[in-house]
Amino acid sequence: MSDAPTPRISVVVPTYQRVAVVPEAVDSALEDGGADVEVVVVDDGSTDGTVERLAERYGRDPRVRVVRKENGGTASARNAGITVARGHYVALLDSDDVFLPGHCAALAAPLDADPSVDLAIGDATYEGGWKRDGRSIFHRRRYRPPLDLEDMCEGLWVLPSATMWRTERLRALRFDETFRWAEDTELLFRFFAAGGRAVAVDRVVTRYRRQSGGQGAPNKQASADRIQRARLLLQERYADRTQDPTGHRLRLHRRWLRQLRKTGDVAAARPHALAWWKARPWSPAPWFAWWKVARRARSLDRRGADGGTGPTPG
Repeated sequence: MSDAPTPRISVVVPTYQRVAVVPEAVDSALEDGGADVEVVVVDDGSTDGTVERLAERYGRDPRVRVVRKENGGTASARNAGITVARGHYVALLDSDDVFLPGHCAALAAPLDADPSVDLAIGDATYEGGWKRDGRSIFHRRRYRPPLDLEDMCEGLWVLPSATMWRTERLRALRFDETFRWAEDTELLFRFFAAGGRAVAVDRVVTRYRRQSGGQGAPNKQASADRIQRARLLLQERYADRTQDPTGHRLRLHRRWLRQLRKTGDVAAARPHALAWWKARPWSPAPWFAWWKVARRARSLDRRGADGGTGPTPG
């Protein structure tokens, strides 16, 4: 391994119980980056034979390194990979996503061109059962890549597997390991709050995949509500840093009510409806939004009472 040339780009791949899909991620990075990349796979305590499969498949490829650690979550796994990365840049890749040809070149170009830019953000297509299958993230309605703290506070987000960072900057920031959900969003808030500069690359460079058969990311399949709530809490944390804190907080109440409607969380919704009403006492919108949450709760209760065969929630 000591004889391997220093790579230009380190691709950090955290993985846990993904023996069936992680080789696809690794292969895509190797095929795209060629001799310019190393792939650092961080196994976060898998027990499904992931490490053995990687050793069998890539044991003779000096571009692939496998780091083993006790299970600690995505943030700690990414940090472990970032710590040992040897490349000038770090590209993040979730183990169930795939790089498209040209990924590394497209994202490295703006970093090469401007030393003051520390983050390049690419586009990705949804694949594998998302409601938006076949469409790309950048081309969603009301979406654009976040380029400053104001954008983050308005709820814009980035797919980690479509990003490339200057290694020294990412290593200085590191992921907050106390965050089990939305750790990538928390990192971006700190990055932009500190004046970090990013550039958007209007090119689809990643396949954002949702797997079936238990191989997909838990974040993508079972924890959407927890992730979104974590993002909203971060938007609250940085509210005073926005250009219009009062307006931002009002929009946050609306976002909270939309999110809480999905789970029918009436108790959590009421304070947001009340705060919205106090700001706009002449408007029926706050209580109409709260009523939608209550209606959803009743619908979910009926479904539970009849074994899940009741009416479809509205």
